[in-house]
Amino acid sequence: KMISVIIPFYKGNKFINRVIKNIKENQNELYLYNQEKMEVIIINDSPGTPVKIDGNLKKDMPIKIYTNDQNYGIQISRINGIKHSSGEYILLLDQDDILLPYAIKSQRMKIKDADVIISNGFKEAYSNGKIIRKDIYTYRYPILFLRNIYTYLLATNPIVSPGQALIKRISIPNEWLNNPIKNNGSDDLLLWILMIAKRKSIKYNDEKIYIHSETGSNLSSQYDKMLVSDFSVYETIKNMNILSSYQMDSLKRSIIFKGKMLQLTSFNIPYCFKNIDIILFRTVYKLFKLM
Repeated sequence: KMISVIIPFYKGNKFINRVIKNIKENQNELYLYNQEKMEVIIINDSPGTPVKIDGNLKKDMPIKIYTNDQNYGIQISRINGIKHSSGEYILLLDQDDILLPYAIKSQRMKIKDADVIISNGFKEAYSNGKIIRKDIYTYRYPILFLRNIYTYLLATNPIVSPGQALIKRISIPNEWLNNPIKNNGSDDLLLWILMIAKRKSIKYNDEKIYIHSETGSNLSSQYDKMLVSDFSVYETIKNMNILSSYQMDSLKRSIIFKGKMLQLTSFNIPYCFKNIDIILFRTVYKLFKLM
């Protein structure tokens, strides 16, 4: 058995050695646990920028680098990485992610028969020269929302990044592999919606073993672009016949609702009444997070 770590690279030489070092530390812990090995697949999505990895980090662990012939974006890079990989389990890391040394071992120990396991962790950002860390999940039983498709359709994507997830290779939906979205950013939202719609089993690991580093290069912090990408998810799913008409309508209205809330200057009662299900679900979600 092997775990394949897929890393899309885009002009990321200031990050790549850190994440490779993290993965090597994790390989040592994993091998001591059950003699499983790891491979790293780097997909260079910035063809004019060669990937520079320190020589010492290349020892004792396969690191394969493939360069796209043009800038395709993160989903196609992830798909290309999976095609070049051979592991039974897939970990989709961003180039600026951080893993604690026992992260992959913890995920591997706990996934058992599930299709995917989602870990807790931290969101890390810089403010006034200081590193600020916040827990990703501060509330009890986040699995209730991680498994509920209406969290993704009516509220938000509760999974900060695919780096939180260890996924069985055979559980990744072909619909995701064969239908990359047009606008970069929300391919992970598409992945989770498809997995839940196809009744894939999801487990939760409450250990804080993953750090999502908000370095300024994260597309998820660029709201306008993410809204456009969310609409690409809607358009991609529309012809799959995998969601009900109400679910499709919920997804579309929720995306529009997010955009409206960013622009809203006054309280629009008729508009809110038309989207009462979105408001109620989001209210319950926010109240639950305060518990």
